[in-house]
Amino acid sequence: MAKALFPKYAVLDEFLPPEVAQGWLDFALARRDQFEPTTVIRAGSTSEGHAYRRSLRYCGSLGEAGAVLEQALRAALPELLAATGLAPFPIATVELDLTAHGDGAYFRQHTDTLAYGDSPAGDRLLTAVYYVHVRPAAFTGGDLLLHPYRGNDEPIALEARHNRLVSFPSIAPHEVAPVSLPGDRFEDMRFAVNCWVLRARG
Repeated sequence: MAKALFPKYAVLDEFLPPEVAQGWLDFALARRDQFEPTTVIRAGSTSEGHAYRRSLRYCGSLGEAGAVLEQALRAALPELLAATGLAPFPIATVELDLTAHGDGAYFRQHTDTLAYGDSPAGDRLLTAVYYVHVRPAAFTGGDLLLHPYRGNDEPIALEARHNRLVSFPSIAPHEVAPVSLPGDRFEDMRFAVNCWVLRARG
């Protein structure tokens, strides 16, 4: 039987200065009214994804908070690319998406490459997820599960810790394990900034 082949990944704890990480949490908590149910794109169409995905997505501008995270991510790229086994590539853009996971939230196994033409800006090659939440965490679960490219081994479980960045190739199959959050208070949710580094085409 062939040995399972898992994606390479990077885990960077205390990724941002503590005050910047707290600023990200404050940013999310101050914008509760701008979070809406997430959708999924499948077979070329967009729909609410309750059977496939359950979470909330921030629908406003990330402003200065986004710029600071993107700058830190770009500075860490050499380390992230080396750890994930990706060769350096010309960058078209970096996409950021803030989400919140409350009680019963999840995201079934998927990849972050878009099968229907990808983004007009380029091709997603590297995914990073940045986590913030209250401490101690009020939720349990919500691990990022990295599945093997080949084989049926159990996935690698990576905990969603405050101020942690996890990175892996966008083609890697992964999922968000179900979250348990008694009371389901917004301020106690698992907040994550999904980051995608896109390769320029041509």
